Amino acid sequence: MNSERLYRALLKLYPARFREEYERELLRSFREDRAEGAPVAKFWLGTLWDLAATIPARLLEEAAQDLRHSVRVHARRPFVALFAIAALALGIGVATGLFGVLDSMLWRTLPYAEPQRLVFLHMLPGSMRLTESPAALHSWTRQSPYLKAAAVYASDELNVAGGPRTVRVRVCETSANLFALMGTPLAWGRGFLPEEETRGRNDAAVISHAMWDQEFGGDPRVLGRTLRISGTPFRIVGVAPAGFNYPDGAQVWTPTVFEFERIRKEGVIFWQVMGRLKDGLPLQQAQALYLAEAAHQSPGRMQADEANRPALRTLQVQLAGAARKPSLVLFGAVLCVLLIACGNVANLLLTRVLDRRRELQIRGALGASRARLFQQLLFESMALALAAGAAGILVARLVARIAASLQPTLAEAPVDGRMLAFAVGLSLLTGLVFGVLPAWHVSRLQTSNEALRAGTARVPVARLRVALTALQVTLSLVLLAGGVSLGRTFLDMLRVDTGYQTAQVATLRVSVTGTPREDATRRQAYYREALERLRSLPGVESAGAVNLLPLSLQPIGMGPWFLDDGRKLDAAVGVVASEQYFAALSTPIVAGRDLRPTDTAAAELVAVVNETMARKLGGPQAALGRWIHNSAQGKPRRIVGVVKPALHFGPGSEPLPQVFTPLGQAATANLTFVLKARGQLDPVMAAARAALASVDPQVPVFAVQSMDSHLAERMAKPRLYTGTLVFFGCFAGFLAILGLYATVSYSVSQRTQELGVRLALGGTPALLRGLILRQSLPVVLAALAVGTAAALALGRILAALVYQAKAVTWQDCAAAGLGLIVIAGLAILLAARRISSLNPAQVLRPE
Repeated sequence: MNSERLYRALLKLYPARFREEYERELLRSFREDRAEGAPVAKFWLGTLWDLAATIPARLLEEAAQDLRHSVRVHARRPFVALFAIAALALGIGVATGLFGVLDSMLWRTLPYAEPQRLVFLHMLPGSMRLTESPAALHSWTRQSPYLKAAAVYASDELNVAGGPRTVRVRVCETSANLFALMGTPLAWGRGFLPEEETRGRNDAAVISHAMWDQEFGGDPRVLGRTLRISGTPFRIVGVAPAGFNYPDGAQVWTPTVFEFERIRKEGVIFWQVMGRLKDGLPLQQAQALYLAEAAHQSPGRMQADEANRPALRTLQVQLAGAARKPSLVLFGAVLCVLLIACGNVANLLLTRVLDRRRELQIRGALGASRARLFQQLLFESMALALAAGAAGILVARLVARIAASLQPTLAEAPVDGRMLAFAVGLSLLTGLVFGVLPAWHVSRLQTSNEALRAGTARVPVARLRVALTALQVTLSLVLLAGGVSLGRTFLDMLRVDTGYQTAQVATLRVSVTGTPREDATRRQAYYREALERLRSLPGVESAGAVNLLPLSLQPIGMGPWFLDDGRKLDAAVGVVASEQYFAALSTPIVAGRDLRPTDTAAAELVAVVNETMARKLGGPQAALGRWIHNSAQGKPRRIVGVVKPALHFGPGSEPLPQVFTPLGQAATANLTFVLKARGQLDPVMAAARAALASVDPQVPVFAVQSMDSHLAERMAKPRLYTGTLVFFGCFAGFLAILGLYATVSYSVSQRTQELGVRLALGGTPALLRGLILRQSLPVVLAALAVGTAAALALGRILAALVYQAKAVTWQDCAAAGLGLIVIAGLAILLAARRISSLNPAQVLRPE
């Protein structure tokens, strides 16, 4: 008896139609075979083999029949099918694309040996002592209770010569064990030797595979050739494998003995520490040991904000950077939209099930079981979901491409097997989510004709449709309120006066480090000649130069400044600029004068400060004529002008105190030319690049870009997060309102007789539309109340995860809720418009 029950359970694996036709015959055959007395093991092996051989074939056969029937069913109502596919394709596609992004950032295996053991030591207390010498680093590593090995590195963009031209690339200065630590075998040559961490022997260099191809033509004789980095010679000893560019897109690596003067750097250098965990040590335990060490060495840092608090992170999390948390927020928003879309499609399919009740009843009368009808309806839903998943792959590719363009350290996620598997799995899951409810309610429709006419079978369905609509409205309010909050933050950022204008402004960077123009006299001559040629170009209104361009990612060095009487001022940013620089950026002169060509080394030392700095001296007028100096230079400068403060990091940042010194009175090897142009910028930038190359072709020209592009880069992520969440919120609201419209419209169609009676008793269409509105709006208002509570709670999470985002407020919820109420009211009235066409005599005649 137990064996027969087991066999009956196994028969459930067959499709419903086959089981209905052959289940009795199969059971009879089973009993006969069992009665023959064959050994149990042999009997069951044969039985299971038969089932395994026949079940897939039967499933495929019946699936093909169901597919053909589903195509015919959907073809009868193509609008419903196309809408369902479009709504689901957007949700599945965006979710798949963001899954690919998160997979690349957080879950995909990095191309290093045991990458899960590689960790980044953020803000390691006492790390400066590790850069005293390689011996100090290795001594600390040997004593570490959680690290098997560690490497220290720093990178900067520098001029590199050795090929056919001087190029500007990122150079990484590192302890000799970096490649060994990461388990990266070189494609050609060797890595660094331990003895190359010794002074006088650290002249080795490894170049990237891309640089080997582009600058040396893939020549295997590149080993031993001389490479000049900022004018310092190095021997090429190896070529990194294809695709390896850690850290930060590095193209050249050199061993360090912490001789900071050996390779002249042009930015602020931050030494980073990366390590490999000891074998068998869990990450959580290593993090606890690291935090204990950090607390012992620097207790005060443990109370710092998250950005400056010591943390031990996996290399994968570190590479994900600041995009990790907002991507999770967007992923959650996409899943909300997908859930709303599923609810909407379920609502549509429920309506279709009710409209098809005559067809389903006839099929049941002809012998189709409830299980067979359940299977058919579920397969119709699966067909829609899989079609949406196929269309969603195109959306996923677009999402991955956009994400890669906004996160430079992130490669575009390819549409590979993992993403396809996710898309298929998500499609099947959504098919189940929106398909099970309509299919389950088939059993409610299998009643007598009298019950169907009475409508008793429709009550549970109606309640379920209302619940689905309420859920959609609730989730829509959450997304819309979050979008309104981010939009408010974004608009506040755009309304801020940055202190400069980006329209019609072109920028070009140069660096003379390591070139024949490096000495002071030739450098100043190059700058002067370059500015003259740029100003003579057609279409150029004004041209200036600066060493720290606003909106760029150049590091900012804050330093102390002093009055001539020795009193110390707050730290300020020292900037080197030329005449016409403020004119090129349309930065107003508040008091005094602009920088002049006559402000040379032979003239009086002068400076221009911004208003932020001037306030520390009593205001713009009080600052004029004051003498200030910094600790490095020591020579006093007279303040001759005050300019409007500029937000160096763009909207959302704070104005920093700045002191501008004339280009002719300061030394800088890195300069950005700024051009204010008329007409189209592209021809001006091309002509400017050619003009700089004609001055000296050995000085590399790079970062040729418009200031609008700089601003777009700085605002790309806030714009993406805001626009995406607002779009998702609006799309979710559209789906919710559409579901509400469908629910009310179907309710009106089912209440035709009741409404006809009301009209016959003296009611007017306007009164009845008001009745429908009053009966439907409470559901919307209740959903909005729940959505407001959820939005206020989740809004705090949004503010914590997205940089510069603000918590969702009551005003945000009220704005989103008011919009939903207005649109919902219009949708309800529109759904009730058919009341005006009702004729009471025709409605009541069947009675």
